Amino acid sequence: NNINLTWMQYVSDVPRSNQTTQNIPPRLRMLILYAIAQSFNGRVIGTCNFSETILGYFTLWGDQCGDCEPLGDQYVSEVKAIGKELGIPDKWVDKIPDDGLPNSCPDEEKLGFTYEQLENFLEEYALDNPKEINDKILERIVSNKFKQNIVNIPKFNNNY
Repeated sequence: NNINLTWMQYVSDVPRSNQTTQNIPPRLRMLILYAIAQSFNGRVIGTCNFSETILGYFTLWGDQCGDCEPLGDQYVSEVKAIGKELGIPDKWVDKIPDDGLPNSCPDEEKLGFTYEQLENFLEEYALDNPKEINDKILERIVSNKFKQNIVNIPKFNNNY
């Protein structure tokens, strides 16, 4: 918490949104994880899944960051199935997903649709969803597309 207060002292005159304040903890966690990994010549393994990634439901340079994302192409339902197969206790596998931030509510409440409805949409079963749900999902995907390509490197020449 002292790190957060120190950061806030430096930018106390800078107006910041609630979203900015909410994104500080995931970025600080990642900073600490990389410091520990580097100290032990290790790597940081990310925990984002495809459902979160396609929606942009993560903090850039925070919880989406990692040296590899072994669950990155798995839906939430698939991640849960993997957890059950690995024998992870039900209390963790069946935990209602949330972003873990202070004063948070479940992901699906924030998103306005369920992960099952998202999977229906992505698997071409969108007819199983109400139109307004499909519209919300599509709007979320489109508005967060910029998060899919994190570092854009402009090409000024074709020398390589």
